[in-house]
Amino acid sequence: MTRLKYPTTLVELYLSTGFSQFWKNQRTINDFIDQLRIISLSQTNKELTARYHLLIQLQPQQNWQQYDVIATDTLLIYLSFIEQLHGKGKMWLFGEKTSSRLPRPSQMVIEDMLKNFENNQFHQFIIRLKPQTSEYNQLVASINRLESHPTLRWPVFVFHGKVNPGSKIQFMPSLITVLKRLGDLSPREAKRHQQQRRSLYTGSIVLAVKRFQARHGLKRDGIIGTETQKWLALNLTQRVRLLALNAQRLRLWSTSLYTGIVVNIPNYYMNLWLDGRWVMNSKVIVGRPSRKRRFLIR
Repeated sequence: MTRLKYPTTLVELYLSTGFSQFWKNQRTINDFIDQLRIISLSQTNKELTARYHLLIQLQPQQNWQQYDVIATDTLLIYLSFIEQLHGKGKMWLFGEKTSSRLPRPSQMVIEDMLKNFENNQFHQFIIRLKPQTSEYNQLVASINRLESHPTLRWPVFVFHGKVNPGSKIQFMPSLITVLKRLGDLSPREAKRHQQQRRSLYTGSIVLAVKRFQARHGLKRDGIIGTETQKWLALNLTQRVRLLALNAQRLRLWSTSLYTGIVVNIPNYYMNLWLDGRWVMNSKVIVGRPSRKRRFLIR
């Protein structure tokens, strides 16, 4: 028997709708489940992770009354999680664990949920709960691509010092495999390089590394230095978790920056936006050497 988190609120919700079923549309269910899946992969909230797996288990049983109540209770947890991110997100998504004692969602949020349900816009309401940016969709696509090959072994390789374009790389086949699986190198180019069995780090391989660097907030110079090596070395599980975590971090940033400063911490660079226009960029110093801490922004 699942213990409901907000039983009183659930009673109020079902009374106000005449005990209508919230989760009638399969597309709505799928969109909600997929959002929970990304949160589960990010490992940011154990309660939502447990509910995600529970809802997956309940679906084949087709006990829709039970499913509806648990899914709605889970939605309330999710709404509270999103609300709390506004004040605690920088702690929760950058190191500290999320408290399981999430308060009841605000009355304003609950009323918005009910309003959308009564106006037959519940599906649109669920869709709007995820970050409304193209970056979120790209991150989810990358996660899906990686998870489509769960049995594949992830290459392990070690670079000895910095690798500049034009240098020879001992682990070239492994580098090509990683870049192909992450979508930075096309399958056609990867196959061509694998057939040639060349160890020289040039051409499309350098361009692929630059694409990889750009996606990870690193300096896009094609040089495989310490930071680039670190991100290349992540295994599949670590990479999926990082992508999912970054998907949640998007909730902290404005979807359209009008005026403000964006600091790319790994690259020690900042961009200034004023009245919707990019004004300037500059190198920056982040923190003190005694307090080194780096965050992956993108």
